[in-house]
Amino acid sequence: MEYGGKILYKGEKYPIEKADDKTAFAGGIFYVKADSDCKPDIPSLVKLLRKFAARDLTRKTIETARIMGVVPVSIKITGAKTRWGSCSANRGINYSWRLIMADERSIDYVIVHELAHITQFNHSAGFWNIVKTYCPDYKSRRAFLKKMQAEIDSYNL
Repeated sequence: MEYGGKILYKGEKYPIEKADDKTAFAGGIFYVKADSDCKPDIPSLVKLLRKFAARDLTRKTIETARIMGVVPVSIKITGAKTRWGSCSANRGINYSWRLIMADERSIDYVIVHELAHITQFNHSAGFWNIVKTYCPDYKSRRAFLKKMQAEIDSYNL
């Protein structure tokens, strides 16, 4: 990743420019401080994306849970590389911070999927009926997210 390159955030690509002091997102640009080699400091960029993921995914999960009539006991952001999200047996919802790089429709699908596990802790027909109730086009959203996976993985974050 280099200055002048771009990175995904909520499904859109935003430029990466050099910051004078601290990593931030402003005016549609990611300003990233430099590391010791004068390249973008990737850990500071990941920290910022994790912060956005915690804020945005938590807010959307609470709103969607209210609509679905379920209550997660916790919402956590993880560093998972192979899962977008998970739901624990005690109703805790976990999301990979990388999900914030996906588009809004894919994010919404993952949130509905994980919240559906609160009442159906499996992938039965009943589970998919719940998902379909709140996300009727979940199949196309899931397929699109799988296509985005390769691009998100290509950042090697």
